[in-house]
Amino acid sequence: MVCIDYGMWSHIKHTAEIYFLTREKFNSAATVSSRNLIDNSDSRNHGFESDCLVSPRYREVLRRITYTDPADGTTYTYLTNEMKIPVHQLVII
Repeated sequence: MVCIDYGMWSHIKHTAEIYFLTREKFNSAATVSSRNLIDNSDSRNHGFESDCLVSPRYREVLRRITYTDPADGTTYTYLTNEMKIPVHQLVII
């Protein structure tokens, strides 16, 4: 699934309660608008570097999750409009 129309996803989320989770494109224009929300004391969050809110060029606020695979060092960045589920449940490694 690709999320390129943030306005459309905002409408779908608020009218039909449909959520998405997708890899962030390298050229995303989203800027951080909150602090890192990762709880480092929770061992289930091992490998997760950040969980913060970002704002793309549009009004919709999204959640950006950054995970680095401890096995090979590959970093993955995800965007979602789901704000409540813990990162270790959203990004199942």
